[in-house]
Amino acid sequence: MKRGKLTDKIEVAGQPTAEEVKGLKAEGFTTVVNMRRDGEADQPLSPAEEGRAAQAAGLDYHHIPVDPNDLQPEQAAALKKVLEEAKGPVFLHCAGGPRATAVALVALGVRDKEAALATAAKAGFPITNPNQIAFIERETGKGRQ
Repeated sequence: MKRGKLTDKIEVAGQPTAEEVKGLKAEGFTTVVNMRRDGEADQPLSPAEEGRAAQAAGLDYHHIPVDPNDLQPEQAAALKKVLEEAKGPVFLHCAGGPRATAVALVALGVRDKEAALATAAKAGFPITNPNQIAFIERETGKGRQ
């Protein structure tokens, strides 16, 4: 599983296995956020199974399903609330990382599209999906008239 640090409190990743989820508590994480939709291809754990694994490991678990081609501001708002309430470091993932990174950058209030894209690339998850870029542009204010 590919991983990258987005902030001191947030690490973004691709899909973890059940064993990797179990090990997150020992790494200091307190919260897991899954942004995959139930039934996506190559999903070794359903969101419900992942939630059970996370909770069994002593982690808070949140499922915020996001379509990689149709990101919505409500999803960023839900993530912002989770981040504000998290008791410690947050492990945030989707299938490969860019979708979760795009939503996280908006949730964090990044106000510049180019800064958001540079931050994503620095974390190891360059955002190349045009729909995700458009979401960032819209939500950072650069696409508003």
